[in-house]
Amino acid sequence: MDETRYYQPSGAVPILGLVLGSAVAIFLATICGFVFGVVEFYNPIIYVNFLGAFFVPAMVGNAVRSTLIKLKVRNWTFSMLLGLLTATAILYSAWWAYVVAVVKWELLSPDPTFLWGIIGLISDNGVWSIKRYTPTGVVLWILWAIEAGAIYFFTMMSVLDTPPPFCEDCDQVTTQKIAPHPFSMKDSLQMRDELEDGRADLLLASVRDYPGANCFLRLTVNACPTCDESYFAVIETVTITVDNEGKSSSSNTTTIPWIKVDAKIVAELEALIALGYFTEKVADVSDDDDDSEDVAADDE
Repeated sequence: MDETRYYQPSGAVPILGLVLGSAVAIFLATICGFVFGVVEFYNPIIYVNFLGAFFVPAMVGNAVRSTLIKLKVRNWTFSMLLGLLTATAILYSAWWAYVVAVVKWELLSPDPTFLWGIIGLISDNGVWSIKRYTPTGVVLWILWAIEAGAIYFFTMMSVLDTPPPFCEDCDQVTTQKIAPHPFSMKDSLQMRDELEDGRADLLLASVRDYPGANCFLRLTVNACPTCDESYFAVIETVTITVDNEGKSSSSNTTTIPWIKVDAKIVAELEALIALGYFTEKVADVSDDDDDSEDVAADDE
């Protein structure tokens, strides 16, 4: 088995990625954080404000991730540090905007110590109520801590989401060659071992099998837009769950991370996928034939 076939980022951080990536992250975080802080103060629906603590950092984090990919940054540590900086900028600008709104839009110093003092005064008196209850002191600090934790968590999750493989020889980000293609569950360990050996027998034999309703595998293939040598495949396990109200949701886990595959295998996969799935009617017909044979046997 050749585990070196798995994609590993080179760790490169181009100068443009360092400078422009950081600038874009701080700019987006500051603007979106400011808007979030103002909306949080004026919006009377507390639940919506808490949803904003999930949505805003995820949105900004995804934008930062996309920017780093376009700027050809392939360094996880740098992305992590920039994610922390982005989350901090969101939180700080949101708090500054919130405090400015509290004091009726008087121009305040952005000095952190001054801002911290104002926040302390707000915690002593409270600033919003829910069902005639106004949180203050420890309770309010706990709620703020949860909100801050959500901002950091969703920002980092978005920024650090696995980027597409990069072709170092051509200095190009790979693009989708085969769009996410679901197929039925198979022995993923055997499939992984074969791909590590440079083969794809089970994958080729399974790719046309109709996916299950609740759990299936999903294949995606990326390729370098310049050369014909950099092909990478990833296989995920998708699980569909339905709650008591009948609402469905899906969860994805990476079963086989980005791994290099040969051009010949990619061509065979494209040809097989173009043929479409094997129809389930074949199984139905065979079942009917079996039933008719059983009836005939009973008659005899």
